Amino acid sequence: MTRWYIIQIPFCPQKTISNYNRSPHMGDTVEFTIDMISVEKIGLLKMKIKEYFEGARQYWHEKHRVAVTGMENASKLKMVLHFKHTMNFQEFGEKNVRRAELIMALMKILEEQKIIYYLLTQEVHLAQTKSDASVDTSDANVVM
Repeated sequence: MTRWYIIQIPFCPQKTISNYNRSPHMGDTVEFTIDMISVEKIGLLKMKIKEYFEGARQYWHEKHRVAVTGMENASKLKMVLHFKHTMNFQEFGEKNVRRAELIMALMKILEEQKIIYYLLTQEVHLAQTKSDASVDTSDANVVM
């Protein structure tokens, strides 16, 4: 007795592609703080950032957003730049390199516009180990 099997074709024309956006391009943000400036200068800053993204289409999507997220001490503006890479999540190392280049370009734009900017505060965690416990702290120059 012979049996005949119907082999299913994996990519039938009637079937839609369900994982089309399985690895979409990566979105990212850069947060920064600047001194309080006029609305006109913020508009000029947004225009310069737009020119940067238009000039580097091979790395970034043109669509981006610069937003003011808050005020700090009534003298500084907290801002965030939302943007999208032209690569997917599998190229994480290249993403970090491109992000660093974008931050350097952003710093250059801010310096050209004579806008004072601040890096975000970073946390430093200190821990004492047993080998550190033997250090003599009787010296007046050592602060613990």
